[in-house]
Amino acid sequence: MTDKKQKFNLAMIRNLANIINETNLTELEVDSDGTRIRLLRSQQKSNITGYCSQENEEYSLKTSSSSTEKVNEESKSNNTDQYPINNHMVNSPMVGTAYLASKPGASPFVEEGSLVTKGQTLLIIEAMKTMNHIVSPYAGKVHDITVKMDNL
Repeated sequence: MTDKKQKFNLAMIRNLANIINETNLTELEVDSDGTRIRLLRSQQKSNITGYCSQENEEYSLKTSSSSTEKVNEESKSNNTDQYPINNHMVNSPMVGTAYLASKPGASPFVEEGSLVTKGQTLLIIEAMKTMNHIVSPYAGKVHDITVKMDNL
């Protein structure tokens, strides 16, 4: 393979990798002049859910990620049915890295026992190098947070 063709292929691979990083694509395949390149993005899932009881205006945030998190034993003993029927589930609209504070060492957006207002930031999800604020759809009180800082 000539040096010129090799440089072209490396440049093309870099450009294709940038396309995958800047979009929601998980797979990209190109066949050009007998050269076939296939790039795949690995998928890591994160599911962030919240529960809210509108009846008594108490908010319970339950977050989980691909790694299993243990639920606080105290919340289990206080409530035999951990998530009452009158609560509402809130799903994160995206997959990414969870940040509970605006920067390392800063106080978290919310803590267990915090009162939150509708529209208040609960955490930040970093997805594709973009910081996305996840806001509370309800006013109430946070009962439980099981996601850890920097979890996927």
